[in-house]
Amino acid sequence: MLQTTKKEGQMKKDKEVKFRTVAVPNEVYKMIKKIAEHQERTIARQLGVIIKKAHEQLMKGENL
Repeated sequence: MLQTTKKEGQMKKDKEVKFRTVAVPNEVYKMIKKIAEHQERTIARQLGVIIKKAHEQLMKGENL
């Protein structure tokens, strides 16, 4: 996804946005943090692993 800025009435393409901020309840954050520490990953990396696995299962038609 490209982020754009408005400059002198024209749209200018800036660098590609590589990350997004998401909010999770504190209880979920603590769970993710604990899993990430156990797997020796950052929280962002751990979320990516969890979401990619869930997405793969959904695309195969498996139940989560």
